[in-house]
Amino acid sequence: MADKNKKFKLIFIILAVIIGLLIILFIINLILQNVSESISKINNSPETQKRYYYFYESDYDLNILEDEEYLDKNRYIEYTQGAVSILITDGNFNEYGRPIEFFNEYFTAVINGDAEKYNTFFSEDYHSDSNNKKYEKFTMQRIYNINVTLLSETVIEEGKYYGYNRYVFKVSYMIMKNDGSFRDDMGSDGSIPLNFEILDDKNKIFINSISKYIYIYE
Repeated sequence: MADKNKKFKLIFIILAVIIGLLIILFIINLILQNVSESISKINNSPETQKRYYYFYESDYDLNILEDEEYLDKNRYIEYTQGAVSILITDGNFNEYGRPIEFFNEYFTAVINGDAEKYNTFFSEDYHSDSNNKKYEKFTMQRIYNINVTLLSETVIEEGKYYGYNRYVFKVSYMIMKNDGSFRDDMGSDGSIPLNFEILDDKNKIFINSISKYIYIYE
């Protein structure tokens, strides 16, 4: 009988140890998960991401159109619709619709460092968001490898912009010797695509929102 009791005690101790270890492992897993989420939030914050990139010194007097290295880059706009991509080299943007003409004006302003002109491309709703402040200034931007891809085209059927054509484009480009004065969310010669929501009522065309493009893998 004494041996039986000893066996029960031993089994109970072993079970208690196993349960205790499982509880400790569970607690450690929770702690590690919380730490991982905290680190992820810190690493993905705009302030932290800016530290990942090296930015060249801003020179507001520099004329980048005198930079031969930049002039050798592909500075044309490539337009993609469906499976077809066209590099627009002849300047006839009107052949591809008002939004593409608009993008030509947009990139011309950015390349020329024309912050005043740039600020006119957006809706009041866009600038009403505190995260979308108007630029006071930025330097001439060495933009190249531009691609504008049409993702969708619809007509708005209700609300403030009733009747407007609504376009969503994925827009990507690179900046040579990026100084961060225009985009500080990417480094030089890299590309982080953006989604542009363009609204057009045939009288006025403007950007209503810009957001990060999200890749969906199936």
